[in-house]
Amino acid sequence: IFSILNVSSGDEVLDLGCGSGYYSELIKFRGGIPYGVDISANMIKWFKKKGFKGCVGNIENFNLKRKFDAVICGGAFEFLNNPKNAVINVGRHLKKNGNFALLYPRNSFLGFLYKLYHKLHGVNINIFNNKEVHDLFVNSDLKIVHIKKADFFTNALLAIKK
Repeated sequence: IFSILNVSSGDEVLDLGCGSGYYSELIKFRGGIPYGVDISANMIKWFKKKGFKGCVGNIENFNLKRKFDAVICGGAFEFLNNPKNAVINVGRHLKKNGNFALLYPRNSFLGFLYKLYHKLHGVNINIFNNKEVHDLFVNSDLKIVHIKKADFFTNALLAIKK
């Protein structure tokens, strides 16, 4: 995901679905200043123990009343009830020309297995084809720059705030 998101020293980066801070550690290593949002209070507790700032919130509707140089979301998008709301909310939190990097499972055989695994554990997730992803960005402040395969079952997307 960092091959498409260029984090510079001093960049303020919003880490959506931050968990315990995997991507925020990489952001910090690259000189960025991470801020995390996660729906789990326990994850935010662990996140803050690592010295990061963050808060509990739903990616679809949180409001920090501030803008960031970049937003990253890796490993949370598929769990959302309304991913379109999340895309719109990302636009609200990005500075003009800010970048949004998204890692998401694509509609493939391995994506299907990933979805089946979660379904067997009582969790419904989304997997996305290219048209579905493009449709999420219609009527948003974000323009998709490119999408590329990240690994066997995920895509990495880069969008820019118009």
